[in-house]
Amino acid sequence: MLLPHYARWCPRCRMLRYTATPGPPVAGPIPRSWAAAAAPPKATAQDPAWRAAALSLFFAHDSSNGIAAQGRRRRVPPLTELCLHAVLQHYGTDADFLAQLAPYLAPQHRRQLMRMCAVQRPLGSPALLALLGGERSADGEVVVVGLRAFLRPDFFREAVLDAREAADADGQESPAEAVWDADVGDAGPRAQSLTALAVLNTSLSIPTVLALPPSLTRLALVHLSAPIPLHRLPDKCPLLELLDVSFNEWLGQPAWGEEKALERVAWSRWEYLKVLGCRASGVTREELKKVNEGRWEDVTIV
Repeated sequence: MLLPHYARWCPRCRMLRYTATPGPPVAGPIPRSWAAAAAPPKATAQDPAWRAAALSLFFAHDSSNGIAAQGRRRRVPPLTELCLHAVLQHYGTDADFLAQLAPYLAPQHRRQLMRMCAVQRPLGSPALLALLGGERSADGEVVVVGLRAFLRPDFFREAVLDAREAADADGQESPAEAVWDADVGDAGPRAQSLTALAVLNTSLSIPTVLALPPSLTRLALVHLSAPIPLHRLPDKCPLLELLDVSFNEWLGQPAWGEEKALERVAWSRWEYLKVLGCRASGVTREELKKVNEGRWEDVTIV
């Protein structure tokens, strides 16, 4: 009769011994082949890698590089990015420091710094407003990340008023007697219309959604804590080319009735929509079929 054999590791002789009966566990090092491979930790909204992936679609699709630039990775970062990274490492993201730094940065550099902070060190509301300065945007873009940053409806109303005042000032011709000896820097920076907005891992109130400016062409509402009326966006933001609603689990559940949030959206009103992001949101293919109904060019669904 063959008895079952049990393998035991002997730390003294550092070899396996087989016995007919199982013995008590022996203290000592476990061979690497015995140890089960530990599963990598799941990325969460608190990890920079997750935030970078969540905002990748919004960052890739802009007027400078287009959606074709998505997936490209630069081998060597530009000098401005290295300098801004060194500034963050030495001085941090304090609101007072950013308020002193912002006037010395060009709009595109403030946008780059805002993007770096959104991934590495999300800014609170005071620090974000200090970085944006009086223009209420960084080169026409605003990125809000984390529960410490929130947007109020008056933020967009003031941004619209600033843009209108800048447009009126550009349309009026000043008398030559008043400007012949004026310095170029006396006029100050012109307020640029808000064209891109990203909101990640925070809450967005319904009054704030209804106050979104019509000048937006890129909008990312990613991993929001509560449902929002997406069916109101075609009237508020008719010029959207990119809409990213990824990582919103509430999209797969009924909201405000029996219908889901995307089922109530009139997709035909977004004539300029090119890209729709709905990653990890529980949206079915049947719901997404309505996006391209009656279109000459299909919307790219990511």
